[in-house]
Amino acid sequence: MSDATDLSVEVDNESIDAIKDEFRVKSKVFEITVPAKNLFGFLPAGTYSPAVDDGFYVMLKPLSVGAHSIRMRGSFPNGFSMDVTYELTVVPTSRK
Repeated sequence: MSDATDLSVEVDNESIDAIKDEFRVKSKVFEITVPAKNLFGFLPAGTYSPAVDDGFYVMLKPLSVGAHSIRMRGSFPNGFSMDVTYELTVVPTSRK
């Protein structure tokens, strides 16, 4: 993840600064057990170890009711890049 470039996150066209410096999370080594019918699809069922996670994560405060746009971008020297935009609509809920 150290080679990631052009990292950016925008929420409703407002940039979140210092993605590479402040939002990188590296896990400790862990074990994962994958069931036969799993969301990964490409992993056969079984237990995998050692496993680690390393990435950039942004936690947002709750968004107000209405339409919102979240855009995330980044690149790697190997040619992989991503540019994803989520269009969300937050609806009011009632608490009982």
